[in-house]
Formats: sequence, C-alpha cells, structure tokens
Amino acid sequence: MGKIKVPSKSNNENVDQENCKIFQLQEERQDFIKAIFYQDSIDKLLQKWQDIIKKITFEAISKKKKNQWLSNWNSHLETCLNNYQCSGIWYQDFIAATKSNNSSTQRLVAYLLFEKVIMFTFKRIPTPNDQFSTNHHLVPEKIIVLEPEEASKFSYIVGWVIYKLTKNDHITKSHSEFESICVHLKALNSEQVAYEQDVRSQITNVIPGHEFLEFMYKMESLVLLLFEKHKEFGPNILQYIHNCLLCNLPLVESFNTLFNISSQLLSIRESINTEKQELKNDVKKFLYERIITIYMKSRQKSWRRFHDLIPEKGTSSLRENLKSMRNDTQNLENKNTSMKKSNIPKDPLLGLAQLQIWAQLNNAEELFSKTFLVIELQWLLWAFGVNVNDKRKKSLIPLILEHLKKGTSFSKEAISKGELFV
Repeated sequence: MGKIKVPSKSNNENVDQENCKIFQLQEERQDFIKAIFYQDSIDKLLQKWQDIIKKITFEAISKKKKNQWLSNWNSHLETCLNNYQCSGIWYQDFIAATKSNNSSTQRLVAYLLFEKVIMFTFKRIPTPNDQFSTNHHLVPEKIIVLEPEEASKFSYIVGWVIYKLTKNDHITKSHSEFESICVHLKALNSEQVAYEQDVRSQITNVIPGHEFLEFMYKMESLVLLLFEKHKEFGPNILQYIHNCLLCNLPLVESFNTLFNISSQLLSIRESINTEKQELKNDVKKFLYERIITIYMKSRQKSWRRFHDLIPEKGTSSLRENLKSMRNDTQNLENKNTSMKKSNIPKDPLLGLAQLQIWAQLNNAEELFSKTFLVIELQWLLWAFGVNVNDKRKKSLIPLILEHLKKGTSFSKEAISKGELFV
C-alpha cells in the first residue's frame, strides 16, 4: 500500500507536527494490517467479495447481444461496481469480519483491499501454454502502403494521437516528466494553427514528422498481421493485439531509435549534450504504452472487416475530428448548404466579405445560381461598377465571381446605400 519516508526533523515546527502525524498513521495502518492478516474471517471475506464481483459481472451482461454488446457491457459493469462500492455494504462486512471500530485508517485499508480484490478478479495469469502468449519477435514482411486518401486520414489519426498525448491525456499530463515528453514529441512533429473564417474558430492540427509517421506505419502493419488470428481469439483479438504490441521487441527498438533521433534534434537546436536530452528508460516505456493504448482506441478503417469483433468505432473525440477533417478536405459542398441570403450581413462591406468567402467554394457558380435572383445578381455587378443588360444567370455569375475572387470593392454609391440589394 506504499510508505512515505518521513524526514526526522525540519526547520519548521508545524511541518514536524505534520510529519509526526503521518508517521503515526502509517504505524497504525501497518499494525492493523498485521493484526488482521492471518485471520480466517479475512480470507472468507475476500472470497465473499470476489464472489459478489463475479455475480455482478455476469448480471451486467445483456440478454440481447448485438454488435456492440461488449462496449455496453463494459459500461454497465462499471456502473454496477461503482453502485456497489457506494452502497457501503462491503465495508459493513469488513467491520463485522475484523470486529474493529470505524476509524479513517481502517476505512482506508478496507477500501484498498476491496480495490485489490477487483483487480485480482479481472487479472489474467499467463501460463506457458496460454493462448494469449505472444511472439516477441514478430515482424511484418512488408510495411503497408495506403492510397492517398487513406494515407491522409492515417496521418490525421497519428496527429490526433500526438495531440491527445500533449494536450488532452490526463494520465500523461500527470507524469513527472510530462514537460520532457512534450519537448521530444514536438521535436519529432509540428503544429499548425489555422483560423477557420467561416466558423470563426481556431483549430490546432498536429502534423506528424516523417520518422514518427514511419514508426506508426510499422505499428499498423503489425496490427494487421496480428488480426489474421481473429478466428482463434474471437472477441479477445484486440486484447491479444494490445499485449503483442507492448512486448514486440523490434517495435520497441524502433521506438527507442525514434526518440534517439529526437534527442539528437534537440541537442542540435539547443547546443546541449545529447545525453542530457535523452528520455529515461522508464519514461520511454511509459510513453510507448500510452501511444499504443491511445492508438488502439482509434479503430482504424482497415479493421472494419472485423466489425463483429470490434465493440466501438474509435473514441467520440476522434470520430468528431475526422468528420471535421472530411468536411475541410473532401466535402466542401456540405458547408455550402448553409449558403443562404439570410446569412449575409446587411452592411454592404460585411456582406461583400461573406460573398468573397463563398466565391472560393468549388461549386460556387451552382450555389450562386440557386441562391440569388437575376435582379440581385445585376445589383452586385452594378455595385462593382459593371453595367450589363444580360438577364441570364450563366452570363452574370462568372463575372461576379471574377470580381469577388480578385477582391474588387463595391463602389461608393453602393456602399452609401447602407444595405445590399437596395
């Protein structure tokens, strides 16, 4: 349960009192554990707790097993276990088994024991003949090559993994070497901050560096190779792949090489000894595990053919971000559906700025034709100082788009009207 080394003496009397209190509480906890450790009633209690946890686990399984039943079961099980912990029934059983009073130290010991029982209940103990035993030296024959469209998505997902690590992963942020981790990741990758004018928001995109992207391609190639055992492992295939990635020696070696490169880059930039820039082995191990864990939540499109074995399609944040990426890069016409006259500011200068944005769209000509009347198109040309008697939209719209793309301003007379189309 851990032990804090308490300094023998300090220069502050209040600190000495706090240290003394901590030492006494630790002694009290240790004495209590020694007193109950060999009691038969404790063995029976731990077994009772485990039986209750197993019962809750089986009752949480849905009677109707659909495609995502594993994900639903996991969520429901977590809720049931939390409810049981909050009920306090297990603690009353502990008080009865140990015949102790209700002190804060004893409550802490009881809680930690209960947590250990939960972990032990769900922990798998590997054996030499275990079907989950992994090949530590497995190497894919070829590194996958994706089509340009899929390569773009893969690069985005890798960027999402890096963004998660440096900005949004609480476990990584709580690590004592978090700042060093960020420095190395930023040395290998770059950030691009873009301001989306139409939605008036700032978006930070992480662009993976060549070396980091190469490492992730190796990982994805290995994942696809491991998926070939899906018939053997069934719904446990993702756990098997996760275990294999953690202990795959060639992949670990590639990871270490990757961060040796980051150390060299930092030493060149800051003129500091490379050894001072290197991440410690335990930090590398921690970061390697976090990258794998976060990446396994991405649920790549290449895994879709194993849909029945994958309980979810990636985390919600990644799904939303990918939707945004598709809107930005492939499907601009989706944004165009919001091109309505009601969205144009009445002020001529502000209205002109909005029209100039719409003019950059791929199918701007078609949208302008659907949105504006002939008289409104003629007014726009008049505002640009062009007099045209033609009443055909296919003649008017190209002229308007040409002026909008060139950034032509409205005439003083049009601006003085104070409103568009007046």
